[in-house]
Amino acid sequence: GQAFPATGLLPPNHWAYHRPSRPPAYDPEAARRLLAAARGPGAPPLHLTYKSSTDEQARLIAQVIARQLARVGIRLTLRSYEWGTFYGDIKAGRFQLYCLTWTGVVEPDLLYYVLHSHAVPPRGANRNHYANPEVDRCLEAARTTLDPEARRRLYARVQEIAARDLPFVPLWHPRHYAVVNRRVRGFRLTPNIDFAAFARVALR
Repeated sequence: GQAFPATGLLPPNHWAYHRPSRPPAYDPEAARRLLAAARGPGAPPLHLTYKSSTDEQARLIAQVIARQLARVGIRLTLRSYEWGTFYGDIKAGRFQLYCLTWTGVVEPDLLYYVLHSHAVPPRGANRNHYANPEVDRCLEAARTTLDPEARRRLYARVQEIAARDLPFVPLWHPRHYAVVNRRVRGFRLTPNIDFAAFARVALR
């Protein structure tokens, strides 16, 4: 158990995390029905190209995703590239499918960078060119209010909409562990596993 399924874009231990009312579910049969309805009777199989880096874990993830999508009638061609070429293609929008991991997210304003309609490259990382006016309004409002609870509500709404629209498909969150001496008090892992965890540490 080094990871657990993601229900949204932020991990459950994040202060702004919101569990969507209908998080993405693994339902191959429903996926097959939706694909058939979208493509019509007698349509040939859907072929897509999936890009990854040459990192061994990235290639294994690509193989798992290819097997799962094959079960619903989507065939993937896997292409792996050295990191510079791969990431250059992603930033330039030269892709159909890819998978990247986020480092630990402390400030949820990152969602502006990846979801706001004005954050398409080169101004941001909205590489899918996702656009939703309500998401834009919530992200803008969250940037201008100092009320933590108001920000939490705004980001909750963004996460609820993102779970419906799926501009990204969140897959998993890693589990993080720390070995702590019993004399240590106040240690708590932060979402990005940085040294801020030591700010409230004391020795008994």
